[in-house]
Amino acid sequence: MITGSNHTYVGRYDCKEMNGPENDRYKNLNTVIADFSDRIRNVLSVGCSQGINEVIEAIQFPDKQFTGIDTNATAIERAVKGRWTFEDVSPYDNAFSSEKNLDLAKELFAQHCNPEYFEMDAQNGLVILKKPLPNTSFLRMNALSTGFPNESFNLIISHYFDGSIKNLTETQYSVGFEIERLLPNDGLFWNQYGCYVYKRSGLMGHFEQVKKDGSGKVTYESVDRSKLFPDPAQSDRPDLTLGGKKDIVEAIAHMIAKDILRNHSQD
Repeated sequence: MITGSNHTYVGRYDCKEMNGPENDRYKNLNTVIADFSDRIRNVLSVGCSQGINEVIEAIQFPDKQFTGIDTNATAIERAVKGRWTFEDVSPYDNAFSSEKNLDLAKELFAQHCNPEYFEMDAQNGLVILKKPLPNTSFLRMNALSTGFPNESFNLIISHYFDGSIKNLTETQYSVGFEIERLLPNDGLFWNQYGCYVYKRSGLMGHFEQVKKDGSGKVTYESVDRSKLFPDPAQSDRPDLTLGGKKDIVEAIAHMIAKDILRNHSQD
C-alpha cells in the first residue's frame, strides 16, 4: 500500500489504521453506523466541506438520510453537483493534487469510491458522481443556529471538534449546545476520537463514550462535556475574553427558547 493512503481526505471516516481500531473500533464511523443501525435514521454532518465522504457513507447505508452543512458556499456547491477536484479529495499533505501521485489517486478512488456511482476523469483531475443520491442533502448553513427541529438527528458527526483548548474557539464551544439540542436521548455524536452517546435529562444532558475493543467488548464511560466542547472560561488564552463569548450566550439562549417552545407544543 502506498504510504499516506490511510491519511486521506476522501475516505477519512473509514481510516482504520489511522484510528487504531484495535483499541476502539468505534473510532471508525462505518462500524458505528453498522452496530447502531437500528437507532440511526437521520445523520447530520457538521462542517461537511465538499461532502464527498458523506456521499460515500450514503452509498454504503442507503436506508439512512445524510445531511451535510457547511458555511463555505463553494464547498456546498461542489457537494450538491457531485463534482470534486483531486485537490478537494486530497490527503492532508495535498499529495493527491500532484500529477506525480496519479497512482495514489487511483488507489484511493479504488478503495473508497464505488464505481457504480463514481467515475474518475484523470485528464481533468476530477472525481464525478454519476447519479444522484436521494438520501443526501447539502446546505450552506451556520452550525450555531441550524433551524432544524429539536432532537431531529440520531447521529451527528464532525471533525470540527478535537477537545483541545489549544484549538478552541468560542464558536466551537457554542456549537456544542446546538448539537445537544438536535440529539435525542441515546443519540450519537461521533468525531475522530470516538463515539459518544447522549443521555438527555431535561434541557441538558451528558455524554458517555462508547468503545468496542478488538474482542468485541463494548464499554460505556461518562465523559465531561468539556472534553468534547471545551469551555473558554477554562482557558488562559487572552483572546477568549468575556466580550468574545457573545455567541456562547446567544447559543444558550437560543437553545432554551427552543426547548420552551417544544415543551409548550407537547402540552
